[in-house]
Amino acid sequence: MEPIILAKNLNAYYHEKLFIRNLNLDILPNEILTIIGPANSGKTTFLRCLNRLNDLIPYFRLEGEIFFAGQNIYANGIDVSLLRRHMGMVFANPIPLPYSIFENVAFAPQLHRLKDKKQLAQLVEKSLKAVHLWDEVKSRLPDSALKLSGGQQQRLCLARVLALEPQVLLLDEPTAGLDPISTAKIEDALYELKKEYTIILVTNNIKQAARVADKVAFFLMGELVEYDTARNIFTAPKNKKTEEYLSGRFG
Repeated sequence: MEPIILAKNLNAYYHEKLFIRNLNLDILPNEILTIIGPANSGKTTFLRCLNRLNDLIPYFRLEGEIFFAGQNIYANGIDVSLLRRHMGMVFANPIPLPYSIFENVAFAPQLHRLKDKKQLAQLVEKSLKAVHLWDEVKSRLPDSALKLSGGQQQRLCLARVLALEPQVLLLDEPTAGLDPISTAKIEDALYELKKEYTIILVTNNIKQAARVADKVAFFLMGELVEYDTARNIFTAPKNKKTEEYLSGRFG
């Protein structure tokens, strides 16, 4: 199977400080890749490289190549807005729009000229069902999204990304700070979502990585130390640093 994302000889700098060093990584479609590692290991930087959010940061510089569906996303002429539609991102802190629950999910499709009310309603319902939120909010879609609990707001933000029908989901610690029940609902959604999407999940929760991952990448000080199936990483890591991190000796 051909990788949907391929990073080749990637180096990423803020000012002149190297945050990612010589990264080579291939990601297959319809898998959940979890990226683990201590703080300042380059995990989020890599995630932001994939949809070019780092372009918005002054003094950011990138060397190497990232291919998405066979195309170099840093080549001249790339439509960055379209790229970000294909690679939807959810951040650690949910930031719902100050509108209704329905409008939060419908906002981006409307912006991209989906005007048919029936199709829009169907898309909102589909997106909310995909994140296991529909049954909780279907009777109060006109209510403010700000009235939702933190866990519900995070699932709403994920539904908002799904409404744009991306190919890849980039999740930056989406369950950080959530209670175990909300965390479990998001993890359950991920199992279903990988049937249609490729999912890249940055997490500091080792147990979560073990529960949901197909593949695991262990980052340390900007370097990819080990990349393997979740089974191999968590039962028989090849690198001593991986074993030490997983056993809690550092990080």
